[in-house]
Amino acid sequence: MSVLSPEEERALLPLRAKWEKELSSLELQLTALTNRKSELTRVLASLDGIIPPKDDGQSGAGRAPLPRVPALGTAPEVDPTAEQYAGRGKKKFAPVGAYWVPTLQALVDLGGKARRDEVVELVGKKMQGVLTIDDQEMLPSGVEVRWKNRVAWQRENMKRLGMLRDDSPQGIWEITETGRQWLADAKSQRFFYTLAALRIGNLSGGQPHPVTMGGYRNFVRQYAQELGEPALGEADDHLLSDQMVLLWNQGCMELKKYDPARNEWWDFAELQHDVRRLVGRGDWTMRLTPEGRAKLALLEDQTKLMSKKNDFGFHL
Repeated sequence: MSVLSPEEERALLPLRAKWEKELSSLELQLTALTNRKSELTRVLASLDGIIPPKDDGQSGAGRAPLPRVPALGTAPEVDPTAEQYAGRGKKKFAPVGAYWVPTLQALVDLGGKARRDEVVELVGKKMQGVLTIDDQEMLPSGVEVRWKNRVAWQRENMKRLGMLRDDSPQGIWEITETGRQWLADAKSQRFFYTLAALRIGNLSGGQPHPVTMGGYRNFVRQYAQELGEPALGEADDHLLSDQMVLLWNQGCMELKKYDPARNEWWDFAELQHDVRRLVGRGDWTMRLTPEGRAKLALLEDQTKLMSKKNDFGFHL
């Protein structure tokens, strides 16, 4: 039995329809706001990956500069910016340009295209010894680990330069011919930096050879002059040191750092694989293992062959 009279029901029916319509509208707005909130959360997480937190001691906000678009047939810079923050109390990150070669090579290894998670996982393996402790922290948003976020962000930069396809299905990453050519050029350059690292590590024969970053670069410049490619000697520090770390990972080289405060020598592994702690203030020592000396001999033979053919393939 209705508690309302027919007249009262007729009076309330329009109000009921109005309120139902308003409720439906509010639900749509709520859905839109929820979606917008999720979108902004993702955007801010991406910004967290490229703008250092306030406690990094960095002033100002802004994206890491995009590598310059290369001229046709040449490679863009391997490292557009050395985004590392040295100093007491400041965080240290791998340069954003250090993600390029591992990302492109991972795609080639995976057949040219693969799911995002497969690519990121392989990039992480390839960058062992390059990523710092700070790179492996969670972003302030708590959404993702910093280095994984940066891999995704650099993918966007490479898409804008035509090195990765921008029309791949969602969640799929795919390299282009431009990306393959850039990778080939970069690998040619890294052949030289690997050879230089092996030569420096062998300067004292079977004994550890002490070196500073400045001294290391001077040796690289000397070798670059010998090859008639002086520009190779002016690469960013990480491009030089990355090859040294890779050789250490391969068991080709021993790396140690002297701590004058404790009067102790630290193996690179004890430095938590952070190359910047190794090559920072003061000197470190390099010594080739038997595997390293064998690799050096192999690369020297390849260098002689390429020299005869005038086919180093260095494109800067």
